Amino acid sequence: MQKLDGYLLRLDACKGRFVVKPLNRIADQLAEEMAGLGDLTDDDVLFELSHRSIFAAWKKAATLWILNDQTWSRSIGDFMVWFCYYDLWSKVHVFGDMFKGGEASSDEVQKSGPKNMLESLGTTFNEQQLQALRTTLGKNPEGTRHQLNVWKNRGFITFSQQTGLYTKTETYLKENSHGQI
Repeated sequence: MQKLDGYLLRLDACKGRFVVKPLNRIADQLAEEMAGLGDLTDDDVLFELSHRSIFAAWKKAATLWILNDQTWSRSIGDFMVWFCYYDLWSKVHVFGDMFKGGEASSDEVQKSGPKNMLESLGTTFNEQQLQALRTTLGKNPEGTRHQLNVWKNRGFITFSQQTGLYTKTETYLKENSHGQI
């Protein structure tokens, strides 16, 4: 929730200027979705870029609302969501490695991007499997326990004391059946 609070503070600065409830509601929804993506990938760069994408999408949608005689339409909201994801995809694929300080070639930059670590694991898995995955992705293995706690708190996984295994929740499996971010 700390990441989500950061989004909300930044968005509140914008939302105070215009009272367009549907626009602000979509911004809040996007903030929640982006915080979830950040938690699934454990990627601070994605988190930072996503809040910028929400802000950019909010500004574009606010402009459309003004140009539409300050009348809300569903198409403005649809555009806002689309633009946020497009902007985030563009930033991650074009600038992501630069923000991480990497010296990747242009081919590597196009193939890189945040990975949903939970999708790389089986339906049930143990802590060591996540730790090994984090290591292969260049992430600190000491963050494994924190990652598991975040996933449990978000309702992505459950833990069985009897087996010592984590299991993806039905809700997570339904919402992420496409397999990629």
